[in-house]
Amino acid sequence: MNTASRPQLSVVVVAYRMPAQLQRTLYTLSAAYQRNVHPDDYEVIVVENRSDQNLDESVVAGLPGNFRYFLRDETSPTPVHALNFGFEQAQGEYIGIMIDGAHMITPRVIEHAMACFRAHPNCLVAIPVHHLGPQEQHISTREGYDTAEQDRLLGGVDWRTDGYELFRISVWCSAHSRGFMQPISESNCYFVPRQNLAAIGYADSSFDYEGGGAINLHMFRALGLFPGSTYVLLHGEASFHQFHGGVTSNETREQVVDKFFQQLSDHWQGQYRALTREPLFYGSISPQAQVLVTAASRFGERRAKRLGDMGQPLWPERAAGALEDLPIFGSE
Repeated sequence: MNTASRPQLSVVVVAYRMPAQLQRTLYTLSAAYQRNVHPDDYEVIVVENRSDQNLDESVVAGLPGNFRYFLRDETSPTPVHALNFGFEQAQGEYIGIMIDGAHMITPRVIEHAMACFRAHPNCLVAIPVHHLGPQEQHISTREGYDTAEQDRLLGGVDWRTDGYELFRISVWCSAHSRGFMQPISESNCYFVPRQNLAAIGYADSSFDYEGGGAINLHMFRALGLFPGSTYVLLHGEASFHQFHGGVTSNETREQVVDKFFQQLSDHWQGQYRALTREPLFYGSISPQAQVLVTAASRFGERRAKRLGDMGQPLWPERAAGALEDLPIFGSE
């Protein structure tokens, strides 16, 4: 392909056994839904690990925009290998990472991400995370929330015409349960320069637990501390996780979370924490998001007062001076 004709941005979406949810996610990435961008500006790389419930490839072919679909045979329970495969296929200078194909996004994510890279070529661009439903899904599913109820909720708002309507039927994820004006541990749709992703070794294949374990938290922090980078948060945009059954396990949720975080802690030599860099807030605020900005501001004000009273900085971290300064690149 001629370099001049390559898309500026590639979004890599990984999925397994979630055809209905993936179809909705891909629609929110399509040129019919994303606003103020040209279809040739970006591409979407869809990587699905084979299961008994695969997406019909004709769905992808029917979406307006620049989509490429790959169906892989995978024996490992982690999506890391599929994610790295997607990175290999991507042609853009900037890469969007969606390790969980169940996340729908709002309509100006691509537009604002590309604007951020024009202003700050070396940056991490992230969006907040929501769960569809009345509570986080590990709670709401115990109280009867399921795919049928989710379908009912989605059918009650015209999200295809105005994706910001998804704010009305969702809640913040625990990654930032007190809003996005505080440190957040992860985003499920974020963008970085390709060269930064290469420098951290792409997705670390040692994160081999089901669902990748804590790989997303690991990558988000590493890329958020990348030397010379700017950290940008699109506070008026979001991703919305759709319930899809999740990973089947004989372990309790607490046991699963504990082993995920132990592996994460080992990689960070006991120094892992949510990213505490000051974000540069960018983007537009839809009417549906106004109430969330207000709530996040109130939580942020309380945090600022509490830390100020203790004489502690609000945002203590800065970009690393060099990659070798990060614990993950320390001596073995």
